[in-house]
Amino acid sequence: MPLTVAGVSNALPHLQGGRLVALATLGGERSRLVPDIPTPAEAGFKGVDLSLWFAMFAPTGTPGTVIETINRHLVSTLKSPATVGKLEAMGFDPAASTPAQLGERMKRDEAAFAKVIRDGGIKAE
Repeated sequence: MPLTVAGVSNALPHLQGGRLVALATLGGERSRLVPDIPTPAEAGFKGVDLSLWFAMFAPTGTPGTVIETINRHLVSTLKSPATVGKLEAMGFDPAASTPAQLGERMKRDEAAFAKVIRDGGIKAE
């Protein structure tokens, strides 16, 4: 039986076309785009949150006022109905955060993946 792991954006057309059957999403919460697909915890895999996210970064030393301005415009754009509609049509669930929230998310993800690497004895070759 073929199996794949794919983001909603890649899988959505195949799910809609009946060419894929989803067993679970990889996020900690159900996706608004595919609300009938269970989370890993609901499917029996506790502690899994591999939500896919994208972020915008600026070079070290960028003034805080510039970062705040860019973030304000980005949040506004990501809340615009036109932008939300286009992103959802492509299988993305847009969400905005503050730079501090992104930093916390990155720390959580780094710790989680460090544990997986350590516990699994994974080494670069």
